[in-house]
Amino acid sequence: LEWTYEDVISWMKGIDDISEDITKNFEENKVAGNQLLALGKDGLQDLGVTQKGLLYFLLKEIKKLEEMDECPVTFIEHSPYCFGK
Repeated sequence: LEWTYEDVISWMKGIDDISEDITKNFEENKVAGNQLLALGKDGLQDLGVTQKGLLYFLLKEIKKLEEMDECPVTFIEHSPYCFGK
């Protein structure tokens, strides 16, 4: 996931249950996309995620990002030679 830490912060701000304190911890530590994907339960706790429900919710959301990152992108040529005239 080729996100800057600013991208990670924007993503986090889009999640309702994440407090400003937690977002600030991620920002202070400049957690970028690949680092976000590497965080496990302990890493999230180190960054201030202490509520169990939020912890597991974030792990699930991070897993979704990881799966999106692994999906191959297929480009389709939109020329008349590809689809016929």
